[in-house]
Amino acid sequence: MGWRLDEFNIDRFRGLQNVRLTGLGRINLLVGPNDSGKTSILEALSVFANPLDDYNLVSLAVDRDRGVVPFFQPLPESLKWLFPQCAAIDGTEHYSGEIRMSASGSYRVSEMSAVYRELVGVFASALNGDTESPDRETDRRVKGFDEDPVRRGAEIDLKVKYHPGPDLPTVSDAHSFTFRVWEPESFETARKPSAFSLRSELLAPFSHRSHSLSSRFSYALEHGIQRSVIDLMRQIDPQIRDIEILSGRFDRAVLHVKHELSGLVPISMFGEGVRRALSIALTVPGVEGGILLIDEIDAAIHTSALVNLFQFIVNACRQYNVQLFATTHSLEAVDALMESAAGSDEFVFFRLPTMGESATLVRLDREKVRILREDLGQEVR
Repeated sequence: MGWRLDEFNIDRFRGLQNVRLTGLGRINLLVGPNDSGKTSILEALSVFANPLDDYNLVSLAVDRDRGVVPFFQPLPESLKWLFPQCAAIDGTEHYSGEIRMSASGSYRVSEMSAVYRELVGVFASALNGDTESPDRETDRRVKGFDEDPVRRGAEIDLKVKYHPGPDLPTVSDAHSFTFRVWEPESFETARKPSAFSLRSELLAPFSHRSHSLSSRFSYALEHGIQRSVIDLMRQIDPQIRDIEILSGRFDRAVLHVKHELSGLVPISMFGEGVRRALSIALTVPGVEGGILLIDEIDAAIHTSALVNLFQFIVNACRQYNVQLFATTHSLEAVDALMESAAGSDEFVFFRLPTMGESATLVRLDREKVRILREDLGQEVR
């Protein structure tokens, strides 16, 4: 069966080079040692699904900083780390780098690239006379700069190649987009919705803390799947009876859970596992016909609930024609997901070597993983 992505190739992205994911299925599980590039592959897929989306690129760059450094790096610096840290590609003294990826499948985009060029500028108001600023628009927006008038920035060129189709633009500039970012100004996206995009969502282990679960539950209500979501939640906490959307302070919609012991309480009062499972369950319908990317799919979920959660995810992916890419370090997660994804053509397992090793990525289908785990009792992570 043909998927949205049958094959995905990463020539350059972060620390990844020449990574080939072939023979993709509906359920694709990535395992490997720490720092082998599992999360980076999910990020690369997110970029490829939204190849002309400046906001998505910026969000990926910034999200890596959350909870890792005590303050956010300047945006140009954060963006730079999405690109390979190697010699400049154009021979200048300033950094430049390139991302390159390609794929085959029913998704229209076949190739994408992004080129990062470091910029250094001085605000016009800090110069004598009428000397030109590298960016007068920036000068007008940023007020009260400190004693150092030099600002660093970046220019990023995004380009795609695509399979021909009657609904896609044909003008030469329709498949490229360039944007700039400067420190210390805040980022404002300039890109309009593009025909070159695939519905996608990247769920980090902490995404459930920031996502608006009430709006996602509204989507579930519209599609009539709220009861199956509630049933799933009861597998994790049998005392859960219902889920409702109520108006909170300032008329803000807040998701509440009707609990047998606690009564009607906000979802924020529940543990990480309940909120994580609910976030995953509510995300699948929103990426119908696209791809779902889940980093550490078993994070915060007790092993006793894994099979039920994964069975829900697999069935929802089938119902909404979603292709799943997930990472894990857990053998329990490997076994539970393999059990949930009946059919060797749906489940594909990839083991990544430590980044920098000469060993190649290993691909196994469901039957081979089953033999290794059940018959031979081997370690597959």
